[in-house]
Amino acid sequence: MILFAESLLLADDSHEFNLLLAVFDEYNRRILCSTIAGAKSIEEISRECHIPLSTCYRRVRELVNASLLRIESTLITPAGKRHETYRSVVKGITISFLSEQLSVDVEANPRDSDRKSLITQIQTT
Repeated sequence: MILFAESLLLADDSHEFNLLLAVFDEYNRRILCSTIAGAKSIEEISRECHIPLSTCYRRVRELVNASLLRIESTLITPAGKRHETYRSVVKGITISFLSEQLSVDVEANPRDSDRKSLITQIQTT
């Protein structure tokens, strides 16, 4: 099954299955919801969502590998430590099951730069 939603493409059933597994997990949902409006560090996500820090690191890595979170920015401190912020790739997910047909519709979460260019296009038209 191939589903299109703005710029997000689910290419096969295995990706769809991984998406379903991810959103049925409470911690994953908290992380995704927390990062829809803006990018956050793992420490910010952990604190805001009340998720243990080690669990948050693991879940964020899994969500990045599943292409549900993206690294929005990376800062390397003078000491050489990487500090990354993460943002949800999805803004909304609708799951339906009708007549033995499973359907997953995904609304992509546009980047701020995409939003700004869209606003600019609307204002100039």
